[in-house]
Amino acid sequence: MIKIKRNPERKLIILDLDETIVFVEDKYYFQDNKKLIPDFELYNGEYFGIKRPLLNQFLRDLNKKYDLAVWTAGSKDYAFAIGKIIFEPLKIRLKFMWGKEHMIDGYKDLDSVRKVFPKYDSIIAIDDQSGYYKNPDDLILIKRFVGNENDMELMK
Repeated sequence: MIKIKRNPERKLIILDLDETIVFVEDKYYFQDNKKLIPDFELYNGEYFGIKRPLLNQFLRDLNKKYDLAVWTAGSKDYAFAIGKIIFEPLKIRLKFMWGKEHMIDGYKDLDSVRKVFPKYDSIIAIDDQSGYYKNPDDLILIKRFVGNENDMELMK
């Protein structure tokens, strides 16, 4: 039997993307809402996005103490596109980037993560929706981000 070495000092934090750490909409949305100034573009300018205020510092601080991962209800390709913009410049290596392909009946189940990554005694998800219905005690529910430049939710 293989013994799994657990690391009680490192916890895994799983971040959602949309309306949690970024706000992304198509170019028409931004044309109609001229007060919103995008931070980045995706898919040759078809979509634009805004990073949540203080995101870079938040991610740097988390990365010092925790292992990080991403699980979005979007596609895996979408997750990787955002990852190149958000995580690569900060030189943050994620444990995984999962998309809707890993969801079960439209929900995120941390038991799936525990099966793939059994070394973590503690896994916490940060999301703007309670899509972790089987794991509500492992979820930090964060206020939905829709581009407000005065948002201070990450300070909490």
